Formats: sequence, structure tokens, C-alpha cells
Amino acid sequence: TRHFVSQLPVAMASEDGIAGQGEAAEETEKVDEGPVKDADGWEDMMDGKVRKRTVKVGKGDAVDLQRDVLCSFDVRLSLDGEILQRRKNIRYRIGESEAIPGLELALRHMFLGEEADVFCISRFAWGPAGCKAAEAQEKDVPEDTDVYLNVKLIDMYPASPEDDSQKNWAHRVQELEWRRTNGNDHYRRRNMQLAARCYEKGMEVFPETPVQAPTSVGLSGKAAAAAVTKTIADVASNLSAVYLEQGRARDASDHAKIAVDLVPKHAKAIFRLAKASFLLGDFEECQARINELQGLQPEEDAAVKRLVADLERARTKHASKSKKLGAALLEAAGEGREYVEKPPPEEPPTFLQELLEPMIPSKKQVILLGALVMLSALVIFFAPQRHRPQVVIISLLASTLIFAIYTAVTQADADIAEAKKK
Repeated sequence: TRHFVSQLPVAMASEDGIAGQGEAAEETEKVDEGPVKDADGWEDMMDGKVRKRTVKVGKGDAVDLQRDVLCSFDVRLSLDGEILQRRKNIRYRIGESEAIPGLELALRHMFLGEEADVFCISRFAWGPAGCKAAEAQEKDVPEDTDVYLNVKLIDMYPASPEDDSQKNWAHRVQELEWRRTNGNDHYRRRNMQLAARCYEKGMEVFPETPVQAPTSVGLSGKAAAAAVTKTIADVASNLSAVYLEQGRARDASDHAKIAVDLVPKHAKAIFRLAKASFLLGDFEECQARINELQGLQPEEDAAVKRLVADLERARTKHASKSKKLGAALLEAAGEGREYVEKPPPEEPPTFLQELLEPMIPSKKQVILLGALVMLSALVIFFAPQRHRPQVVIISLLASTLIFAIYTAVTQADADIAEAKKK
């Protein structure tokens, strides 16, 4: 607990108010006992939305922003309830918002070795999405649910290495590994947004290719560089899988190619490249990658079989369409005319459309009707008050008669014109 100390001098006065000789000013201390806790030891961290209770006191420094923490936590719906999910030795970078808000806030107020119970309302936990189970023994965290976490802060690390030495290399290798591990966990829990973020951060750890281990690693440098290259290829391939789930076929293709360039026989990356090519309509590339995959895996798994079947159907459909187009081109060429693709046939009108079509007035009829209405209104307005009812009736009858005669004449003219065309 952090204490804040202030020193307040107090003058000792005699009964007559004058400081006596030999009497010295004394100092007292006012100590802040730390955050306010309730009777059960719960500390309110955000207006009741997040609360924390220390189970085991830690030591050393508190967690700062942009530091990496290694922690474990259990997820329950009540303090003594069944454990729904358990995460062990998971690493987060404070400030990146990868951990749920309530957990990150609690970690920022914990000390190394501390164990604490944390309560989070739904909005500071997994919100309306909930959290899917990733293991057979786990259960889903329901959507819009408040949760209790039992959190243990195991270790903390600086987020940035100090130099470019072997320590820097080890730090980068560790980050690449935990970014991949976290991304895999988010992918299994169907949180594609966080999975993509972890994999993308992992791709930034070693931007240079080919990977070169520092000379300080010694004779094992070549093997270390090969292992890191394989991990980068795995991260790129996994990121491709996430982009496929998100419907980003072009990005999926790009990152699958990165993985294949790094590790040419990376089966998962080849499959994801084939699937992305299929979605992009590049059937030749898709078939080439399937052939390559079949050479690596003689026994096709279910996903590859589905892709082969989808490709065959798409090719058949494309070939049928191309055949029809070619026939039309040949027919047009034989008649010595330019081919013009026929528009799709219009759908026949429905019964309601046929019933209402004769009732819809033409533009001229609308104009005539508007003019008759205005003329009738003027006649009625200027008519004497005692004759106005009769004028209204006559105006309505006259307007109706004029409109009917005009409609009949225009319809007869249209019928005559249609007969002449035939």
C-alpha cells in the first residue's frame, strides 16, 4: 500500500498563550492508509463497476503502463461458483487493451506475487459477445454477464529491450511466441478481432527477412534463425486463416504467400492460399496449390475435399457459361453481325400489377386533372353564396365528364396506333 505523509508543526503554548522557554515545536504525521475498502476487504476501483479484493499480498513495484505481465486467472459467475474457464501463464502488454478492461485495471493496481479476487460488470468483462470455451473441460461465458476473476500476478517484464545484443534477440523471440500463443487462444474462442491484432503484432516483431540471429548466439545461431522463421510462417498462416474468417480474401492470400515464401512446404499456408485463390476467382492458382498440397498430404482431410468439390462445381458452372457465350459469338459471326449480349428476360407482371396498370393515369391525364381541379375551385370560390351548392355539384359532374371523354379519346387513339403497327 502506498502511503502519503505530510508533516504538520504544532506549537506548544503556555496557559497565557505565549510559548514557554525550552518548549520545542513537535511534528505529527498524518498517514493515508491507502484505498478505501468495505467490511469484506473489497476496494472499489470504478464506481462499483470494477472491484478488487487482495487474497495474497504481493511485493515490489506495481505494474506500469507498457510493461508485460505474466498472469493466471479463473473465471466464475459468482465468487464461490463453478470455474467456467481457466487461463494459465498468459502474457499481456499493459495499455494495449488485449485483456478485458476489468482485468487490465486490476493488474495495474497489483504487485508482483499478489493474488486477488476481481469483480467486473459485463461491460468491463466480455460484454454482449460473451467468451467461447476453448477446451473440452471449459464452458462458455454467457453474453452480458458479470464475472468474478481470481487473478495471480506471476511476473512482469520491460516491454522494450535495452539494446541489440543477445538479450534483445531473446526478448523478441519471447514476444513472437506469446503473440502467437495469445492469437491462437483468441482464435479458438472465435474472437477474430483480437486474434488478428495479436498475429499482426507478432508480424511486426521481426520485420526483416531473412531472419539473422546475432553473432552472440554462437554456433546455434543458424538453427535459432530457422526456428524463428518457422514461427513467423506459422503466425502469417494463422493470420491468413483469420482474414478468411473475416471475408478478407486478398489479405488472406497475401499473408499465406508470406508463409509459403518462408517455409515452402507449410501445408496449412498452402491450403489457405488455395482457399483465398478460390474466393478471388483464380481457379488456376487454386488448382495448382491443391496439387501441391496433395503431393505433401496424399490422404486429403475433410477441408481439402470440400475445397476440391467447390472448385469442381465452380469450374463446371464457369464452363457452362463460357460455352453459351461462345455459341452466341459463333452465331453472331455466322450472320455477319456484331454480338450483343441479350439482357435477361423480364419477369411477367403479377396479377395485381395487371389489375392496377390500367388505373394508373398518364402524365397528360394528371396535368388535365390538376387543371380541372383548379378551375372548379375558382368557379366555386367566385360563385354567389346562395348558389354555391349547385355550383359544386355542376363543377364535379362537368370535370368528371371532361376527364372521361379525354381518357376515352386518348385510349382510342392509342388503339388505332397499335393496330397500325401490327
